[in-house]
Amino acid sequence: MHPHLAPETTPRAGTVGEDDTSVHELTDTETPRPRCGAGDGERITEWLRAVNCPDCLTPPSPFRPSPPN
Repeated sequence: MHPHLAPETTPRAGTVGEDDTSVHELTDTETPRPRCGAGDGERITEWLRAVNCPDCLTPPSPFRPSPPN
């Protein structure tokens, strides 16, 4: 692997709609959606940026499961 490329473990990230400041972790390869469930039906723009959405960064737990894909 080239040293300047992101490793395969780097989560896919993107923004929702017109909000370019909240960067979400994206799930699903065919139709990417934010892991936290934000922006249902809105346009997703994929970026090579660090995820900063608090809900996407919080690991799932039995008390707060991840939304379905």
